Amino acid sequence: MNKIRFSFFAAGAALALAASGLHAQTSIQNLTFSLVGEFQTNTFTTNTSGGTPVSTNEVLVVHPILFTTANVVKAIAVDLEGTNWDVEGTDSTNWNGARLVREVNLITGAEGIFLRKGTTQTNVSSFFGTSFTNNFTGDLSNYLGLVTNGFTNSFTNSITTNFNFPAQAAIIGGKVNFDPATNTTNYNSSAGLYTLSFFTSNVQFNTFGVGSGLIANVRGRIGGTTYERLINSEAIGMAGAFYLNTPSNIFDLGTNLPAYIGGPLRGGITTGAGYFSDISGP
Repeated sequence: MNKIRFSFFAAGAALALAASGLHAQTSIQNLTFSLVGEFQTNTFTTNTSGGTPVSTNEVLVVHPILFTTANVVKAIAVDLEGTNWDVEGTDSTNWNGARLVREVNLITGAEGIFLRKGTTQTNVSSFFGTSFTNNFTGDLSNYLGLVTNGFTNSFTNSITTNFNFPAQAAIIGGKVNFDPATNTTNYNSSAGLYTLSFFTSNVQFNTFGVGSGLIANVRGRIGGTTYERLINSEAIGMAGAFYLNTPSNIFDLGTNLPAYIGGPLRGGITTGAGYFSDISGP
């Protein structure tokens, strides 16, 4: 009986390992933010002459604010770990110096956004809603009715004789296949409309933009099996709006500010080239 039980246990363990292995072939891409916002304060400027005010202009001062990848990482880390987000402790992880990555399961195509430092990582996709899915096109229908109407951008082969555009490519995350002359190498590129939202207790923004990139094959080999998948790397110009909780410890913006500020936002979001990893991904 013990041998039988051990056999069942061994079989079950093997199946569990096999199942977990299905989620261990992953493409990793660095995710980079560089977004500039503008906000108004309730600080007033006064014209003076020789120390004596001659006129007063109650002009609201407009200030710029830069959201970098480090700011986004910090906003997430504060929600995850509180004010000790950068202190190593029993129940907390030191995320100081962490990076944001996009991970794609090379078998299933499942996507996720992860906070990663060294070999430690955690899935933070929930902070981005569903906007990052389908190569950052998940929430486009919330912005544009044309998405739900199935609008497509048709490319033809009438541009030159050296390049052939053989099929329609959707304007949403579509790819253009270049089939050049014999003296060049085939490659795939992508172009389309994109969106990315971000929600934490301290920082929030909604962005919409247009971008382009390359589609490259990410490949790796584990246990005699080769895993591969075409992965998009994108450079996206974004515009939108941001909201900031000023009493938070994300930014030091000085005093005399309302508790919440917001304004227009513009800049860029990029996903680097994908590389293969045998870590457990989405």
